[in-house]
Amino acid sequence: NTAHVNTLRGSGRLGPSAVFAHNALTLIVAHDDAPDLVTFEDLPRAQRLVIGTSQAPVGRYAREMLGRAATELGPKFETDVLARVVSHESNTRLVRAKIALGAADAAIVYVTDALGFEAARAIAIPPKVNVRATYEMGVIIDTDKGETARRWISFVRSDVGRSVLSAHGFGLP
Repeated sequence: NTAHVNTLRGSGRLGPSAVFAHNALTLIVAHDDAPDLVTFEDLPRAQRLVIGTSQAPVGRYAREMLGRAATELGPKFETDVLARVVSHESNTRLVRAKIALGAADAAIVYVTDALGFEAARAIAIPPKVNVRATYEMGVIIDTDKGETARRWISFVRSDVGRSVLSAHGFGLP
């Protein structure tokens, strides 16, 4: 959560930090419940859409992406899509769960959450309107776990760590 990192940085509690991965949004649709949803442009046809709350990063990114889509596809696109939202969830796993439970036919989640999720199929969001989530890490100043944190950061940034991130769908800086 970039806001949390910025708060720590602003309070002087965070030492040097660096971006270690990126993610993007994707649309997921229930296999049987959304036969009319084939492309991102079909999203206004969703009957029950789930997105994150405005306090959750996935929700903020979804709203930003829909704002960009309004610029590209017209303001009616954003208005129609937001009118289909039946639930706002506090994190991306809860957003995704609504599809698995049959409580929604479409949801906006991170690409990494769609990988291997058999309850739905992913529909790409056009790069021109998508957003890029940035993941950053650093060591808290005055922690007694500083050495452990530095070793973890070293692992994540190593070739092995980067290959694990990549295998799970994260983009690398």
